[in-house]
Amino acid sequence: MESLIIESLAKYYGLDWLSFASGIIGMYLITQKSRLGFAFSSLSCLSGFTVAAISMQFGFVFYNLLLIALMVKGYYEWEPQKA
Repeated sequence: MESLIIESLAKYYGLDWLSFASGIIGMYLITQKSRLGFAFSSLSCLSGFTVAAISMQFGFVFYNLLLIALMVKGYYEWEPQKA
């Protein structure tokens, strides 16, 4: 089991795990009404983009580019909640 984990980390330089972790943190922060969530989600998409490019999964490359664009749009259109 340990060898599978080490192999997984080496194959994509840990970017797949970074994508997972930053995506979960980003979505949590967005649900907590924090703009920082968009930054974490963009990091997730950027690392996902890199993994997809390394593995030549071009559908996921395009998907991650679109998600990055949506995160940037969401960040700039975000309006603070009024109490």
